[in-house]
Amino acid sequence: DVAADALNQDYSKENYDVIIIADSFKKETLDELSKLNVRIIEVSFDLSTKSKALNAAMNELGDDYDVECMIAVGQPSDEVNQEKITLRKPVKEIAIKLT
Repeated sequence: DVAADALNQDYSKENYDVIIIADSFKKETLDELSKLNVRIIEVSFDLSTKSKALNAAMNELGDDYDVECMIAVGQPSDEVNQEKITLRKPVKEIAIKLT
């Protein structure tokens, strides 16, 4: 739901990308995400951290983005506030991280 919601912004779709950093995601989750218009970057570490996942993704993405906006999603037991992103002025592109 979060990935689909991230695609539903009041902003021109050609001006942002939704990028999922899939840190050890289950195959079923990857299959569902692949049905959406998102880019998936798969990462896996012996000891995963959000910073490791983000650094790996940013290395793969390069310097093509002006702004990064992260939505961190944890395990179902985690309490995470999820808010719709509203942009006040245009930017070239946005990378949204979901883990």
